[in-house]
Amino acid sequence: MLQLLLFQLSATLAYHPNASFLYVPAGLSVALLLLLGGRALPIVLCCSAATTLVNASTLGPAANPVLAILLFLGIPLAHAVPYWAGVSVLQRTTPGEFDPRNPTHVLRFLIIIPIAAAGAAFLGVIVLYLLGGVPFAQAQDLFAAWWIGDTVAAVCLSIAIAYLYLLVLEWFGADLGCRFVNEDDVHPKRLPLRDLLYLPLAWLLFLVSASLAYRYPEKLGLSFPVYAMVIALLWTIYKARSPIVYVVLAVMTVTLAYAASVFGLIASAAEYQIAMIAVGSISYFTNAAVSSQRKALAHSEQVNKRLLSEIRQKESLQAHAELLQFRSGRDYLTGAMNRAFFEEALHTQYHRRVRNGHRHCLAFVDVNDFKQVNDRFGYHAGDEALKAIARILMARSRKGDVVARHGGDMFVVILPEVANAREADAIISRWKREVAGQRIQAYPELSLSISVGRAFFPGASDCTTQMSMRSISAGRSFSPGSSESETEMSILQAAVQDMYQDKARMKTSK
Repeated sequence: MLQLLLFQLSATLAYHPNASFLYVPAGLSVALLLLLGGRALPIVLCCSAATTLVNASTLGPAANPVLAILLFLGIPLAHAVPYWAGVSVLQRTTPGEFDPRNPTHVLRFLIIIPIAAAGAAFLGVIVLYLLGGVPFAQAQDLFAAWWIGDTVAAVCLSIAIAYLYLLVLEWFGADLGCRFVNEDDVHPKRLPLRDLLYLPLAWLLFLVSASLAYRYPEKLGLSFPVYAMVIALLWTIYKARSPIVYVVLAVMTVTLAYAASVFGLIASAAEYQIAMIAVGSISYFTNAAVSSQRKALAHSEQVNKRLLSEIRQKESLQAHAELLQFRSGRDYLTGAMNRAFFEEALHTQYHRRVRNGHRHCLAFVDVNDFKQVNDRFGYHAGDEALKAIARILMARSRKGDVVARHGGDMFVVILPEVANAREADAIISRWKREVAGQRIQAYPELSLSISVGRAFFPGASDCTTQMSMRSISAGRSFSPGSSESETEMSILQAAVQDMYQDKARMKTSK
């Protein structure tokens, strides 16, 4: 039925007894072959046979039955076989399914389909010449007319018909396994309502230009409407991503053909036909190029998002690793560095200062009467006291200082570039004042104090006496790590001894 309707449309635009300005059924044939491949050949043959049976005057009652049968078979074969062959070549030379938004596919389409149209026109006039009694000179004229008329429809209408056919199939819920790309990640297959507005806008622009051409036919002719048609199509390509561009091209092509018939421009028919083929080719290729750029940009955005996501994931993992590393070097209760970190820092600082010739101070901090705090107020109070003291030591530390919990109620602080007793005593006095003024909100009666010993290195062991680490460990839960060298151990011993002396001085002063 669609074939017959399109044939009648072509007959309306007739400018030759056996040809038309635009042979619309050629677009339907190419569309079906693009969608279904070789499976569409019987359909195209049946459609062509139907139009031949209904419209061919040579098949009347007075016709020779043999010639009539040969014409009835020959004309559909002459029309269907070349297009089937052309679309088969197109699909074989095109990787994957045919995609009208792929510039390579479009370029091959624009080369192969006009050749197929030439084959259909040539076989058609041969059939008419041999079986229909058409004179050779007239057959030559028919070839040019058929070829151009078929090419206009096959190029400008077939893609639109294919899309609309797919929409109808989807509406009926039919899946025929069509070998045709009608959507991708960037371009939808449906026609949004806003995109449908491009059709009346294109029509309006064409009608305005056609009105001017009709008013000044000698100056403008149809050149101005063709220009308006190009502008409308380029604007649609630029703004829309749906298949509306193919629909606009098809409608504008039929409209231009009708306008040419109305204006009586039959003598210049070939010029306008070629103009329509050029407009359709430019529209297809421009749309394919723009679509490829859109897909490339979309792919680039996806890659950028994926890379950004990976970068953020790596940053998150790195931050988590740094947090784990940070926590692995921290004392869980107080937030100060732990003993393992301190021992490594002391080893590093000692050898660095020895090489540079600088001296710095190691302070050993002990909480006075800590056992009584636990016994009187409970272990929670003792924990809060250790946290408060650690906060004070860390808050008053300088950049580069190392504050660590050595164990129990003991802290150690490495003070780089503090090379004499006056500087060290100033820092230690500030610690003692702030600890003495510290009050824990949950235990207002709890008062705190610390004893601090200090030792300077290199050379700390020369100004202090040795003290057995075993007795310190037994009395104060203190034992240096086995990884410490004798020199580093002597620094700790000197600081511990000085701490006990400070504790003794505080008891004496009381």
